[in-house]
Amino acid sequence: MDFRWAWGPKPTSLAVFWGETLFTSALQPAKDADMTVWDYMAERATDEQRLKALAEASDRLVKDLGTWSVRGAKSTAFSVTTAHHSDIQ
Repeated sequence: MDFRWAWGPKPTSLAVFWGETLFTSALQPAKDADMTVWDYMAERATDEQRLKALAEASDRLVKDLGTWSVRGAKSTAFSVTTAHHSDIQ
């Protein structure tokens, strides 16, 4: 098996969106706990919170791109130019 990191694999796109979703949901609780968001996610985020963030990330990819299974460059280019603009409105 090849366990090296790479930009192109489809799981990378899902992981990036999952991390962004979990990060966003952990911001306030981390602040309330006087912790960095990174420490909060690693030490205090529950399995339920992690799974909810994963489901939301998958749903967002499906909504925006038609599938959660997309290559990194495609999802990043799309999210930078389109998806985040819809979040602003």
